[in-house]
Amino acid sequence: MQRHRLAMFALAGVVLALTGMASGQVCAGPGDKMALPEAAPQLAARSAAPSDDGKPTSLIAAVIKALDALGYDAGPPSDELDKRAHAAIRAFQHDHGLNESGRMSKKLVAAIAEVLKEARARGPAPAARGGKAEAKRSGGPISSGTGFVVSAQGHVLTNHHVVEGCREMRTGDRRVAALVASDEARDLAVLKLPPGGEAAILRGGGEARPGDDIVVLGYPLYGLLGSDAIVTTGTISSLAGLRDDRNKMQISAPVNPGNSGGPVLDQSGHVVGVVVSKLNALGVAKVTGDIPENVNFAVSEPAMRSFLDAQHIPYRSVASTEKLSAADVASRSRVFTVLLECFR
Repeated sequence: MQRHRLAMFALAGVVLALTGMASGQVCAGPGDKMALPEAAPQLAARSAAPSDDGKPTSLIAAVIKALDALGYDAGPPSDELDKRAHAAIRAFQHDHGLNESGRMSKKLVAAIAEVLKEARARGPAPAARGGKAEAKRSGGPISSGTGFVVSAQGHVLTNHHVVEGCREMRTGDRRVAALVASDEARDLAVLKLPPGGEAAILRGGGEARPGDDIVVLGYPLYGLLGSDAIVTTGTISSLAGLRDDRNKMQISAPVNPGNSGGPVLDQSGHVVGVVVSKLNALGVAKVTGDIPENVNFAVSEPAMRSFLDAQHIPYRSVASTEKLSAADVASRSRVFTVLLECFR
């Protein structure tokens, strides 16, 4: 056991030395730098000793810092692994052919050290040009949206425009979501995650009505507004979109970029639509001389059901008889609502 610990601490020193606990940087993307300094042998010993300034210095903290430097969102360095760090470890293990345990191991640490050495040997990466959004790090997501799980088999519903042009889609916890089908006309797409977890329930027993209260959950302006799901409330204003488009419905709940693909929920917490867009207020103002307020759109429930049925996606539908507070609806829906990130 003692020999095993010493081996782990020695590997920790390599990771610590390569992830910014000494001077030196390498550019990893536009406007962002991650530390990849020259190795400092004395840090191997430091990793086994407590820090004078109280900062985490354990092997776990070193791995978290290294994963973050490589673009995996492992959270702040800590001496313990939380859910975020476990997810980052699993994502790294998936990308590098390791057993996806989400746990610490000598193989994991050795693989991280090797990847960091390779990254350092490559030197500064050129700044990226173009794209829908600037990536945080080299190889990072170019844009993001929202989706929600609709089946026990792991099917995730979102918008076509969220997945369009993406080589790979990942959830916020770095799980790869494979594209199953997409419908540009309805602006819907379905992805597939591994089975497990809770799924949303669609509204049954009759279509929602204008005037019904709704709750919208999603990840708008992710990173700018924070990393938690954002909750907004409003009503169904109309069961038709622009030019009487029955595949859409109009809602008053505020939405922003990143809300696309998120669920629109009734007071029972059942899905009645999929957020898709907001009205171009400035464009309308140029024509009418007035700025419209709270005019947003969602894919309607019938269009959503038609798409899922056409793709033979199983889903649950239950009559909406329970009346919950908006806070309770949001709490229940967080478990099946996911951040989706687009990689090219």
